Amino acid sequence: MATENTERTEARSGIGSPPVGVGQAPSPVRTAASAQQHLAPARWFKSPLLCAALTLTPLLASAEQKPDPLKLATQLTTGDRDAKREASFQLEKLGPAAKDALPALIKALDESDGQIWSHSIAAIAALGPDAKDAVPKLIEIFDGSKSRSSRFFDRGQPVLRAAYALTCIGDAAKPALLDALKSNETSLRLGAAKALGGFGAKAKDAIPALIENLGHSDPDLRTEVVETLSLIGPDALAPLRESLHFPDAKLREGSARALGALGKAAAAAGPEMLQQLEKESDTATRMALLTALPKLGLPQEQILPPLLTALREKDDTLRHAATNALLTLHPAAVAALIPLLHEPATAERAAYVLGRYGSAARDAAPAILTLIADQAQPPPAFAEALAQMGDAAIPALLARAAKLPPAALTKDHWIVQTIKGIGTAGFAELQKALASPAASCRLVALRGLNELGPDARGARAEIAKLNTDPEPLLRASAIVAFTALNANAKASLQMIEDATRDPEPAVRAAAAEAASTLGAEARPLDARLSILLDDKDGGVRSAALRAVAAIGGNDPQILNQLKARLTDPAQRMAAIEALGKFGGAATAVAPKLAELYASSDRPTRLAILASLASTPGEPALATAQTAISDPDPALRTAALQTFGKAQTDIPQLLPTLTRGLQDADSTVRYTTLEIIASLGEKYADKFVPLLPAIVAQFEFETERMKTFEALRTMRVKDLPALTLALASKTPEARIWACERAARLGPAAVSLREKIEPLQNDQNDILRRTAYRALEQIGK
Repeated sequence: MATENTERTEARSGIGSPPVGVGQAPSPVRTAASAQQHLAPARWFKSPLLCAALTLTPLLASAEQKPDPLKLATQLTTGDRDAKREASFQLEKLGPAAKDALPALIKALDESDGQIWSHSIAAIAALGPDAKDAVPKLIEIFDGSKSRSSRFFDRGQPVLRAAYALTCIGDAAKPALLDALKSNETSLRLGAAKALGGFGAKAKDAIPALIENLGHSDPDLRTEVVETLSLIGPDALAPLRESLHFPDAKLREGSARALGALGKAAAAAGPEMLQQLEKESDTATRMALLTALPKLGLPQEQILPPLLTALREKDDTLRHAATNALLTLHPAAVAALIPLLHEPATAERAAYVLGRYGSAARDAAPAILTLIADQAQPPPAFAEALAQMGDAAIPALLARAAKLPPAALTKDHWIVQTIKGIGTAGFAELQKALASPAASCRLVALRGLNELGPDARGARAEIAKLNTDPEPLLRASAIVAFTALNANAKASLQMIEDATRDPEPAVRAAAAEAASTLGAEARPLDARLSILLDDKDGGVRSAALRAVAAIGGNDPQILNQLKARLTDPAQRMAAIEALGKFGGAATAVAPKLAELYASSDRPTRLAILASLASTPGEPALATAQTAISDPDPALRTAALQTFGKAQTDIPQLLPTLTRGLQDADSTVRYTTLEIIASLGEKYADKFVPLLPAIVAQFEFETERMKTFEALRTMRVKDLPALTLALASKTPEARIWACERAARLGPAAVSLREKIEPLQNDQNDILRRTAYRALEQIGK
């Protein structure tokens, strides 16, 4: 019975009132049962689940026979833990019918068990006014010096539950709560304020004591009192208007905050709050007044002047409060904020607020642009404000761009970046601007659309027309943008080919760049790119080199041109990287690359090794074999990668891999494991000689996971190798061996004696893996 009760009560852990403890999930039926017996103020009940459950409670209650509250009370005070949990739960369900058990429930509030305590306080709350004898004990819960907060991760939970119960008790709890508001213990005051907030307007007789606490030194208490006064409502207005002028600065600050919390109900206090703001000397109170005023629903023309004045203050906290207050106003404040853009002290804050108004602040865009017209890189606040205005700012941005030469409007220019920040919202304006008579406007629009990526595909037809634009920069940008946006490569090939014949080097270079984006699909352009490789302009030649590197292929003419460029220091690196993209087709050039290796600097050697990795053969193997002994670990790593790709004879590869596993450098060992992982599944049996060296890698923390990955790709059937792994000191090695043994099944019966002790290993995963392996092996 005890076990059954334990399972049942642990599954029901929680409390019948809406505030729920950490880790506790209240039963909807129980919550409804408690709530229906005594409905507390709306502060506590906002859950749709609760409302739905209320309709089910009568049906469920009628189907159950109500237990005897006195018997449950006895069980609650004399039973074991599980019996007490069950008793407290049943008493909570009884609601007002549990009245006779109140003494036992009060005593249960001293319980250290979280479930018993939670159900008991919920049962007291469900008694409503009949639980008035529990008031002293509930008040005591507020006392931080006496709290048994170990029941909860959050000290606020007991306070919240006690406050809820006191609210349910109602008027009978008021005297004690009013006394608690005057206690020397701050936690008692805070709990009392929380409970009185649940009374709503019925707590109006507590207003004087609450206002007195607005001047308390504890900020959490003041915040709680502000909330309580707002819940009491309009009855607090007159007293707060009076306390707004008290000598105590904290009281004035709290009164301003409370009036703001009342919202439009405090509109009558607006004029005197404005007057108080003019003469107020305390910074915190001024901040509270600035924050409160916009919440009262006053005419905007009354609120704007003091907020704009505060925005000019030297004190940053006041400027911050004014900024936040302005953000709450209707965007009609735009006209008042525009002049502040021309005052250095307020310009950035005004721009920030205007930006937050979004498209409603479009009238401010020209003023912002005028302000930053001569700045190469304006402060972020201005560019961000324009971006937040969305498409409304684009006409002004384009008008500013029209005054600049096209060459100045690179993709990194702040105007382009601002349009990029606007995003897809600016598409329509930018598409329209492609037909602008100003070349700079067309260029900015094109750059902006290019930043939108696939979202700009709807403008492809307009972009295609710019392929013949008189401005070279536009033709160059158009070819790159059109190729990037066009899903069909064939549609771009003719345009790119035409651009390779353009008289302007920038356009020819852009054609090569566009071909790069197409990759292998641009191979029909090999002949044209071959011509560009010998272009008279160095920028075009470099772009063509990058293009052939991206495209690859096997065009003999291009390969010969790349080989010729190996002698040109300025183009050597690009040529080496390009040759690596041609794979086996570049094998004939491999001897030249191998020859260059000995006399090259470190970056070039790394590039040569990477290029040779795609050209299997003796030059690649010989160069890699030389580099594998290099003192530089980066070169040894690159050599391993080259050797792993170029050496197709696995037995010939094993000595090099063994050497890599024994390297002192972690990166070299890791790279070796990567090579083994890539080949292990196909050549598992051939890698058996490497197993001791692979298993040894488990000793290195940085290589442990990669070692596990490499071993898992090797479907090894070699039992001696698995025996070796089972003897390893590293759990991961033994786990792998058990996994392989499980796959081998009865064929691994000779390993049984080695695996059986592992069922008692300290490692959970190893124990489970060993158990499964023995199941698969059988007797």
